Amino acid sequence: MEKKSLLFRLLALVATLACSLGANASQSPMQSLSALDEALNYGGSIHFTSGGIYPWTVVSEDGRTFARSGCQGVKYGQSVLRANVTVESSTLLSFEFKACGDNNDDCLFFVDGEIEFRYGASQNGWETYTVQLAAGTHTLAWSYSKDASGNPEGDYFAVDNVAFGNPIKVYALYNSGSKRLSFYRDNQWGSRDGTVYDLNEGSNIPGWFSINSQVTSVVFDPSFDLVRPTSTYYWFSNMQNIVDIFGLNYLHTDAVTNMGNMFSNCKKLTNLDLSSFNTGNVTYMGGMFQSCSTLSSINLSSFNTANVTSMSSMFYNCANLSNLDLSSFNTANVTDMVMMFSACSSLSSLDLSSFNTANVTDMRGMFYSSYSLSSIDLHSFNTAKVTNMSQMFMYCNGLTTIYVDDCWNTANVTNSSNMFSGATKLVGGQGTAYSSSNPTDKTYAHIDGGPSNPGYFTEWKEAYAVYENKTLTFYYDNQRSFRSGKSYDLNYGSNIPGWCQDYNNMSVTSVVFDPSFADARPTSAYYWFYYMTNLQSISGIEYLNTEEVTNMSNMFSSCYNLISLDLSSFNTANVTDMTNMFKSCENLKTIYVGDGWNTDNVTNSSGMFRDVWELVGGRGTAYSFSNPTDKTYAHIDGGPSNPGYFTDPNAVVLKPGDVNGDNVVDIDDVSAIIFIILEKNTIDDFPGNADLDGNGTVDVDDMNAVIHIILTQ
Repeated sequence: MEKKSLLFRLLALVATLACSLGANASQSPMQSLSALDEALNYGGSIHFTSGGIYPWTVVSEDGRTFARSGCQGVKYGQSVLRANVTVESSTLLSFEFKACGDNNDDCLFFVDGEIEFRYGASQNGWETYTVQLAAGTHTLAWSYSKDASGNPEGDYFAVDNVAFGNPIKVYALYNSGSKRLSFYRDNQWGSRDGTVYDLNEGSNIPGWFSINSQVTSVVFDPSFDLVRPTSTYYWFSNMQNIVDIFGLNYLHTDAVTNMGNMFSNCKKLTNLDLSSFNTGNVTYMGGMFQSCSTLSSINLSSFNTANVTSMSSMFYNCANLSNLDLSSFNTANVTDMVMMFSACSSLSSLDLSSFNTANVTDMRGMFYSSYSLSSIDLHSFNTAKVTNMSQMFMYCNGLTTIYVDDCWNTANVTNSSNMFSGATKLVGGQGTAYSSSNPTDKTYAHIDGGPSNPGYFTEWKEAYAVYENKTLTFYYDNQRSFRSGKSYDLNYGSNIPGWCQDYNNMSVTSVVFDPSFADARPTSAYYWFYYMTNLQSISGIEYLNTEEVTNMSNMFSSCYNLISLDLSSFNTANVTDMTNMFKSCENLKTIYVGDGWNTDNVTNSSGMFRDVWELVGGRGTAYSFSNPTDKTYAHIDGGPSNPGYFTDPNAVVLKPGDVNGDNVVDIDDVSAIIFIILEKNTIDDFPGNADLDGNGTVDVDDMNAVIHIILTQ
């Protein structure tokens, strides 16, 4: 079998060589010449041909148009590309190639029938090959010979950008006159005015770093669009005078593994939009934005940090950043977060809920001197492997609260000196306040247990709702992951809550507020109970604290089966929207409110009481089509002189017919009604409802009704 295989390979090589020398003139018709010429020439007019059974084809991929052999996947197939060129003097010829085969394939380049190179094993990425041609006419050929295996996807020979003169080069060029650093991929590097630098690799400092402090502008030329650098380590570091980087869309980072100190000390950059960056292969981001002291915004929405192992000093001294969206970050492989947010003095909030710190060993100075932070939520932090927490919260003198959960662990921490030094406003969940007399190391780095076990941390909790068995229950705790049923985040603003989006609202028969919810502070109750047409009861509503709620639009809309609502615990001082709040609660008879009910800031209340047919206020004000349906009647009923639809929960409930409020229905109540009928304006002097038949007036019929009660009781 080995001899047979060798024979086939020899035959293939002979056939390839024959093709390269023009022996295949009688083969099948040629491919379109213009397509090959256009794809392969780089500023020249070389004429290319490819025939035979498997001609070379034109391919467009990753922004590049090139020629590729046509016999991939064909056992013992051959594919040949050739050209005849004439040069007047000794000239350099260059081309880019990619040889993708296995050890038994042949990717060959011939000059006048002589093999210039042979590649067998698969190569990574595009490479450049150059050859010196003597004066005269030459035959060039690129040949691909497939072995006995069949791999239609990965085995081929590709060629692009065939040119005379300087080969195509990827480089950076600094022009001292314009003080501009430009990035190119072309063959003009010998004719441009300035100093040419090769791109660096790995953790090697780039050659242009020595002039970085002189640079005032950076430009990526469109030609750089085809470049796939593997490192951007220190590329713009110490460029203290640049205010923008032009053409960043031509910088493709999908092959980059090292972005360390990429923008460090760019003191005049104010905004960076890096949403075009592909960081899937990056392993090092240490110091990436270090000391970008005027940077006010960074768009990191596309960042994939799954392979990053170090984020040390990544945002150190970004003193002007007030917010930072790190929701796309995956930190599962990060081991080093030393000084990551240190000296971010304007950072007022920081959402680290996406952080996985299970492999982090060093958190030294992580939040050092970030004194605008008032609270830090570290509930996602698993610190079991951390050994160094020294200066972690040092000089965070605006910090009042640090949230953690059971994954916080300092058992392996060996260095925690000055962990809390200067965090003068810090208070634990049970009231343990910072004191200069307390230890500043890890001693207090745990959930506060009160005087018997003082700590500076607060147990993390979250507000959420769970739908299960036709019941919607609201919780505020850290047990969410352990609960059965469908769990939902609370909504905010005018976003519809998840339980409505899933249509579970229509199945709810009971709503429960768990006692834990008393500590929650929702900001919106928009659509909370909307269209709960089967809802019959709401229990524990006294645990709903509404002091920060601004939107109650459609809160109870279309709750057809509710008979009464006790909202006496509600504080509505900050509510601005009550649109359709009770709309179509067709069987709702009574709404209780207390002293916290306030509609002074409500600016939109249209339809608040639309179609609430059965509603009656505490002094007998009944729903009527002729009454306003906005917030006008949204107060405790004051009787005919100040009608309202609400009831005071503390008011004495009088017997029907007890007009004078003495808890007895007798002749004195008849006298009271006669007095009201005669005076016509003294009904508010009596606590009871004198309009017994509810027709809107106090008349003889009401007197007869009281007499009937007396005679029949």
